[in-house]
Amino acid sequence: MWDIFYRYNISKKVAVVFLILLSMMGIGGMVGLYNARQITRITTGLYKDFFLRQETLSSIEKEMLTARQELYIYVIVSDAASKEYLERSLTEHNEKIKGLLQEHLKLERRGDNEAELYASFKNSWSQYLSATKEAITLSHKGNSDKAISLLRGDGATRFKSAMDALQALLAEERGSAFSEYKKTGEFSTIITWMTISLTILAIIVSIRLWSILTKSIVKPLEALEESAKRIADGNLKERAYILSKDEIGDLAAEFNEMAGHIENSYATLEKKVEERTETLRIANEELFRKKQEMELLNEELVKANKMKSQFLANISHELRTPLNSVMGFSELLLEKSFGELNEKQAQYVNYIHTSGEHLLHLINNILDLSKIEAGKLELNIEEFQLADSISEVLASTRPLAHKKGVVIDCKTTPISPIIKMDRPKFKQIMLNLLSNAVKFNKDGGRVAIDWNIKEEPKGTVIEKVFCVSVKDTGIGIRNEDIPRIFKEFEQLDPSITREYGGTGLGLALTKKLIELHNGRIAVESEYGEGATFSFTIPQGTDGHRIAAIDAKEIASTAFLQQNLEMLPPTILVASETEGLNELIRVYLTQNGYNVELASDGVEVIEKAASIKPFAIILGIALHRKDGWEVLKELKASHETSDIPAIIVSSADNKELGFSLGAVDYMVKPVNKEKLLYALGRLSFTSKVKRHPFSILAIDDEPQVLELLADILEREGFGVLKAANGKDGIRLALERDPDLIILDLMMPRVSGFDVVEQLKKHPTAKDIPIIIFTAKDITKEDKTKLGDNIANILKKASFSRNNLLNEIKKLEMAYPSKARMIDPLTRVFNYKYFSYWIVQEFARGKRYGLPFSMLMIDIDNLQDYNTRNGFLLGNELLIGLSGILEDNVRQADCLIRYGGDEFIIILPNIVKEAAAAVAEKLRMRVENHMFPASDAKKNGRVTVSIGIAAFPVDGKESEELLANLNKAAKSAFQSGGNKVVTFRDGM
Repeated sequence: MWDIFYRYNISKKVAVVFLILLSMMGIGGMVGLYNARQITRITTGLYKDFFLRQETLSSIEKEMLTARQELYIYVIVSDAASKEYLERSLTEHNEKIKGLLQEHLKLERRGDNEAELYASFKNSWSQYLSATKEAITLSHKGNSDKAISLLRGDGATRFKSAMDALQALLAEERGSAFSEYKKTGEFSTIITWMTISLTILAIIVSIRLWSILTKSIVKPLEALEESAKRIADGNLKERAYILSKDEIGDLAAEFNEMAGHIENSYATLEKKVEERTETLRIANEELFRKKQEMELLNEELVKANKMKSQFLANISHELRTPLNSVMGFSELLLEKSFGELNEKQAQYVNYIHTSGEHLLHLINNILDLSKIEAGKLELNIEEFQLADSISEVLASTRPLAHKKGVVIDCKTTPISPIIKMDRPKFKQIMLNLLSNAVKFNKDGGRVAIDWNIKEEPKGTVIEKVFCVSVKDTGIGIRNEDIPRIFKEFEQLDPSITREYGGTGLGLALTKKLIELHNGRIAVESEYGEGATFSFTIPQGTDGHRIAAIDAKEIASTAFLQQNLEMLPPTILVASETEGLNELIRVYLTQNGYNVELASDGVEVIEKAASIKPFAIILGIALHRKDGWEVLKELKASHETSDIPAIIVSSADNKELGFSLGAVDYMVKPVNKEKLLYALGRLSFTSKVKRHPFSILAIDDEPQVLELLADILEREGFGVLKAANGKDGIRLALERDPDLIILDLMMPRVSGFDVVEQLKKHPTAKDIPIIIFTAKDITKEDKTKLGDNIANILKKASFSRNNLLNEIKKLEMAYPSKARMIDPLTRVFNYKYFSYWIVQEFARGKRYGLPFSMLMIDIDNLQDYNTRNGFLLGNELLIGLSGILEDNVRQADCLIRYGGDEFIIILPNIVKEAAAAVAEKLRMRVENHMFPASDAKKNGRVTVSIGIAAFPVDGKESEELLANLNKAAKSAFQSGGNKVVTFRDGM
């Protein structure tokens, strides 16, 4: 068993243990079932064989005694009526006794003497009955005294003999019952011991299995941990002993390989250091002698500096890339993307993810400090809205604050100032200060963020200064310790470090980042009461700008992203005659359509399912299966229900055709212009099917590609993967993806080369690109990459949500490619609405801004389609969307919510103003002449409109939408063509 567990992988080990335990449970269940069946059998036997038999004999005894008493009374009384009644009663008693004896005979006999005792009783009872008959005869003759004498004499003797035989029979039954009862007790004892034995055996086996399983997993992990500690202590020759052949064994093998690489790298590096030291020593000696050699040495130093920069870039990539994979895959495991984790697995994966975050943060700080000291850290000064950046920082720190019960208060205003800084560095500064404020705070404490734009004199001009303060109610800092907190790796108290953690780099890096912006940082603190960190950043002498919160951030060019390549549509034709088939084929081919012919109804169904035509022209009088049956089957099938069908027939039965799902109905003779016009309208209104939003990921790290694919495919994106720059260029040109995620640091063909090649292509140059790299991007890098870079994501700070948020921003900017445009009405669809409503609620909650929503439902659209066909119904939807779009503001958002429902979001509009807008829209629709509508009241197209507003009718999206739907439903149910505002109690 031990060898088996070391040979199998972990999943098989768990499976073996599970199957053994399951088998034991099955055996226990079968034993329990067998015991239950035996107990049931014995109980049933006791009831049927003994209880019923004894009850029958007792009933016979009772009937005998009653009959004897009534016989005495019969002999004594002289009244004829009484004698007649008693005679009938005696007869009934005798019949009952006879019937009970018959029932007793039917029951299975158990005792050895039962037959003999039964015969004795029957004989005695027969003799007694003879005596009773004689006594009754004497009584009839008037000899009552003689009859009584007979009953007391010979009759009593015979009755006693019968009763004795009956009692003997009862005693025999009781003896048999007692014997069976003793057997039941013995069987119960056996069952008890059997159950105890099986339970003990199951416990022993379970404990043993669990011991073997844990040893096969925990022991190798402990060995691996011990080897890691020895390597960390400097023993680079240490290797982990591979105890098992499962995943842990594979991990140990990879660990040993990594340890070998580290040992080789260390030896090589040590050798290089020695060589460089010797070179420098020789150079220093020669420096005083020859000027020319000094100049050569300077050139070598320049080269060495370049190598240092390259080393920083390489080490950044080599450290961050594997850490990025570790954190990304552990995040997927924590989200249970591949199934449930048990408690231990979840705990260990969480340890991996948390440790990875800590290590990544430490690496980033060290590398940033190194770059600052080397003068290699460049700032990318840009203008951005303060509110957006602070909200992103708060989103990162509030989970930690929530765990400690710390409340974070932040200054908010309806308008956001625009500041000039390196935005990522500003977020890093705020994140460091906020993290410290939360980490060193008391449980239930508070953190306050305040900011302001001040004016300070600078020479003869006034300079704008951006000021931020972060105040906490934590443990505070002693005055003598304040100068030390900004030093690298400086920690004030080891006990505080053990309790709160940290490396002493955060504040040092924060100070240097602020100073790079020509700013200053200061701290005020009272020990035990809290601390206030504040910093200032100069903003120049230009006028200070602010940005109002715009309710609509989508580019007006969103509707221009229409780049669908349409092939000539195929029309399946199956009319009632071959001549008409040929005529229609000529009509269509002359106008650019591909035509496929079908000879009968069965072939129509088969070809429709196989070739998926753009439309079907269908006759009624078809062979093998008529047109009505064909149309029913086409609309009933999931594969063909979306294919439009146009009926061409000599019979005029439009209502039936439309009710079965036809989009148009033509009566012979066929008019060419009318047929082509119908197909033209169909081409305009039919639903355009697109592939999912496609993303090309280009990275030389297989783990990164796998991680990106797992994240994106689970969100419904189509993912193409390229393991090098050359394949990435080829796929970009061949497949024309909607987005490219690109790593820059790749061998041979780098990410810069990929961008350069794509710029030269007429269509690929417009594909948006997200840079996803561990490299620190310089100004030269950004210039080289050009303007088509949508965003830059650093592997150092990568998370699943960051990636998806960036892609969602691109989807909002390219709604057509992202399938956010309804193909019929060309307005936004439900997918766009699901993104928009989240943003609108976030704005409303952040800035306290109201907004209203209108739900517009067409009254009786189904009846309209039945009368006029689906093509005219589609034109009605197109016309209605045009009316709605023409009568709302540019800041408003029009959505086709689904079917015949539209939603309009009105930012910064309260409910009363929204009601006026809704009434205007209702009247515009009522007064508009849609296709096939007339001036009669019941012929007009009307709408029902419901209104709900944030926050009065709902503070969450689900609540607001539910109330909006109630209002729209109320408008329709009250007769339609109405505007209803939601109210409480509706």
